[in-house]
Amino acid sequence: MMSPDRSHWKVPAIWKDRTVVIIGGGPSVAQLDLDAVLGKPARDFRVLGCNDAYMLGDWVDLCYFGDYDWYHSTHRDDGRVHREVLLKEFKGEIVTCSKKLVLDDQVKQLRRIGNSLQNQGARIGWFRNTGASAVNLALRMGAAKVVLVGFDMTCKEDPKASEDERRKRVRLGTQNAKPMNRVQRYQYNKAKGLVANWHPNYKNYPKPDRLQNIFLPMFERISVQVKTVFPEAEILNATEGSAIKCFPFVSLEEVL
Repeated sequence: MMSPDRSHWKVPAIWKDRTVVIIGGGPSVAQLDLDAVLGKPARDFRVLGCNDAYMLGDWVDLCYFGDYDWYHSTHRDDGRVHREVLLKEFKGEIVTCSKKLVLDDQVKQLRRIGNSLQNQGARIGWFRNTGASAVNLALRMGAAKVVLVGFDMTCKEDPKASEDERRKRVRLGTQNAKPMNRVQRYQYNKAKGLVANWHPNYKNYPKPDRLQNIFLPMFERISVQVKTVFPEAEILNATEGSAIKCFPFVSLEEVL
């Protein structure tokens, strides 16, 4: 239930006919010089950042998150400060489809609706992950072209993982008979040289089977639904090596 003094946000089409770049959490983001491409002083595109992507630069226009646990968790690279505090300094829009009510006037709340594209009122398709839901938000805001960056949907080798870290943390997988918790799973995969995000993700670390069996089918669903719900829009994938094959691949520099 919403509080009586607050209502869900009715999505305005303020990005009508624009190109909207969505930055996801995939590890390929760490290899890109996005400041050079997206930080242009004069630009006619908009940037929607999923979760921690709002921290990449002041050229991010909107921060979108779907998990309340992310919002209410600490950012370990910033002295264990809660993200809800860090977000106070963000100058763009902050939007969520969290199932829990976010009691902050700075955060605009949408109503999460299953796994189908929405085009009316305050409803937004969830599709079981923030990145996929962000596609619906960009379309709701009027995007003519949606470009995906950092939508790897695969675990990749971590070039920053040192041999000392590997030797130290790999023991997590051999010494403990109990199932690993989320922090241990993150550390273990990182020790093996595997990462699924460009940023630390202890709360909801995406396992390889979850990426393949849950997240990927959601994008395939979107590729079918968009043809009837948003027939004028185009979705493109600018993530090199992405496992998402249902959208045409493009170069980010060329499409902008």
